[in-house]
Amino acid sequence: EQWYQRRVRAGEKIRICLNLAQACLELGRTVDSRKYAGEAAEYLLNENLNNPTKLAKAHYTIYKSFMKEQKLSSAKKSLQEAVKHAPHDSTIREAFEKLERAQARENELEKNTMLEVGKKMGWRD
Repeated sequence: EQWYQRRVRAGEKIRICLNLAQACLELGRTVDSRKYAGEAAEYLLNENLNNPTKLAKAHYTIYKSFMKEQKLSSAKKSLQEAVKHAPHDSTIREAFEKLERAQARENELEKNTMLEVGKKMGWRD
């Protein structure tokens, strides 16, 4: 009985944290969003609740908050965690592919910028 009550309370905390994380994200409060999503992930791990879908949702929310701040490398780490927990989720898969394309574009732009700067300074390729 006590074990069951503890799991129910943990489940409620996780649901509340994920809802708060989503609400904060919609309000543009990305740091708070990550805090609540991180708490949800922590509850899932600490209570040993085997729910990879909710764990993936927490990491996906963290990913979205980093994307709002244009922090691609941090976003990618969060998204990789989400993919690890829910590899068949199409939303997460599509986001991962989109992020990889964005990073490739950013790397190409940075390379081209460096080449332009080098040319203006008289350097050769």
